[in-house]
Amino acid sequence: VRSHGFLLAQHRVVARHLALVPGEVDLATLPVFTLANLASGVTTVLPDLDLRRPGAVNGASVVAAVARFGVTRITASPAFFERLGAPVTASGQPLPTLRKLFTGGAPVFPRVLALLQATAPAARVAAVYGSTEAEPIAHLDAAEISAADRAARQSGQGLLAGAPVAEIRLRVLRDRWGAARGALTAADFAAETMPAGEAGEIVVTGEHVLRGYLGGVGDEETKFSVDGETWHRTGDAGRLDDKGRLWLLGRCAARIDDGHGRLYPFTAECVAMTLPEVRRAAFVSHAGRRYLVVEAPRAGPDLEGRLAAALRWAHPAAILFVRTLPVDRRHNAKVDYPGLRRWLERRAGTR
Repeated sequence: VRSHGFLLAQHRVVARHLALVPGEVDLATLPVFTLANLASGVTTVLPDLDLRRPGAVNGASVVAAVARFGVTRITASPAFFERLGAPVTASGQPLPTLRKLFTGGAPVFPRVLALLQATAPAARVAAVYGSTEAEPIAHLDAAEISAADRAARQSGQGLLAGAPVAEIRLRVLRDRWGAARGALTAADFAAETMPAGEAGEIVVTGEHVLRGYLGGVGDEETKFSVDGETWHRTGDAGRLDDKGRLWLLGRCAARIDDGHGRLYPFTAECVAMTLPEVRRAAFVSHAGRRYLVVEAPRAGPDLEGRLAAALRWAHPAAILFVRTLPVDRRHNAKVDYPGLRRWLERRAGTR
């Protein structure tokens, strides 16, 4: 349910944090950006592409559109930017007109940020974290990532999403995903809030956070109130560090609780994704065993050993290699865990 007031509040936040400036030329990949551009004096270029499948767009066509129309900025999913970066890398000719590149809608790994910086050396490159119900929630400039942040990611601390935007209030609560929260008092809410460094469920509120769904369908699972104020449950797990920055740990529903303890699979996937041969990775529990499933088109003979060594702390029972991992339809970049579990079931049935 989106009121005019909500759309205006969302526009103000988007315009500020995506740095929309009159006179810019944006290659739009989602309708909301076209609306924001119209309200900001930004020219919109609509690419002649099927944007329903960003992971399959013709990168050369995007490069041609950027050059033809003097595109200065793009906001798109990581899968879209990977397709854009491929022909640029192959030709060795970066795109000089681009000045701002924002990516989100799915996990943004450091290699994507590096690819974007190589694609447009003069551009500001940033990752944006948000959801359909709350966009944006946090953002991170690639230049802000430190060696200590990279070391934390490598040790299983998750993926840095950056500081929450000023227009939103964000808390990390005790992970009770799957159970309705209902109405809480301020004291209840404070008791559920996790301290810095502790993992839990990310919840948000603010003028640009949707307060409910059409007909109330889904409200019980994803909304709750604190002394009458509506909060949104993102369904994502995370933690806040001592600088107030948000680290993503993956979906609450994907968490693993077993004899080895609690594990948010995304923390292990982030480590696997640091190896250059790994295009995509998923960590999942199936039939009581932990599996790391890897998509690595050009895997070296020692890749399995290096993955096992890097993820010894996550206790994978096996490392499996697949041609392609199932991903979401909208952004073509998020692992489809239910689809992956169905594959594991079929695999077990044929053994």
